[in-house]
This record gives sequence, C-alpha cells and structure tokens, in this order.
Amino acid sequence: MASKGEQGQALRADAARNRARVLRVAREQLAAGDDSLQLNAIARLAGVGVGTVYRHFLNRRALWEALSTEHPA
Repeated sequence: MASKGEQGQALRADAARNRARVLRVAREQLAAGDDSLQLNAIARLAGVGVGTVYRHFLNRRALWEALSTEHPA
C-alpha cells in the first residue's frame, strides 16, 4: 500500500515534513549500521508518533522501498 505522496496526491505541508523527517532518521540509522528499521524507534528519534510513521509506511518493507526509490535532492 502506497502512501498518499506516492499515489500522486499532495500531502499537507506538515505531513510532508513529518514524512521527510522519518525518511531522514531512517537514512541516518542505516548509515550508522542499524538496518533493523524499527518503526517505533524511528518514530521516537524523528519526534513523531508511531501512528504518523505507520500512516506513511505500512511496515518496514514499505519504508525500505521508499528509501531505495528516493531521488537525491
């Protein structure tokens, strides 16, 4: 299941910021050698609720896929 941003629907500005924050923290965790992508831990480190993470990413696989398909800025 794709997030709204992946389905082509525009995210609200705050939702887009939260999604970007989650992706940034997940990238940082991977860079630090932690490839577990624990959604609860990522939510805590990103300063968002775990429900926010699950709203954007159904599971770790969805988060991993989003990271792997990102286009560098």
